[in-house]
Amino acid sequence: MTALQVDIVPFQDHHQADIDVFMTMIANEFTDSIFSPQSKTIKEVSLLPTDKYWVALIDGKVIGTIGLSTFQNNAIALKRMFLNEAFRGQGVSKTLLDTVVNFAIDNKVSSIYLGTMTQFKAAQKFYEKHGFKRIPQTALPIEFPVNPVDKIFYRRGLNKIYR
Repeated sequence: MTALQVDIVPFQDHHQADIDVFMTMIANEFTDSIFSPQSKTIKEVSLLPTDKYWVALIDGKVIGTIGLSTFQNNAIALKRMFLNEAFRGQGVSKTLLDTVVNFAIDNKVSSIYLGTMTQFKAAQKFYEKHGFKRIPQTALPIEFPVNPVDKIFYRRGLNKIYR
């Protein structure tokens, strides 16, 4: 099997059309909606000074996304980690996560937090495999941007570098 040639680049507005296509495909994998009434596109939130987003590209086509939102106490929230089903299990998710972890380390972030939906079982296993520990919602920092559809929460400390 040939290794995928994946490029991770900062999100640009023209990426949104590809993201919309694969997000619809991901939504169709589940019976419960993966969107909340407050859901916005990456294009809509990418201009926030606290947020940063990247996309995974193969041959110029977006196959995955990841982002972060910074908040007080030297912490970030992992956001919008999604991957087109056809490319799962091939190391792209780890490459996306490494992008955020490296950004966090370079910017002296102490912790990465995230929320995920109950039905995202594979994502939960992925996060746990990559150093995230499940925490109760009550353990989140007060300023963590809780998405109403998320019911499971994780934290990964960066005092030690997990690779």
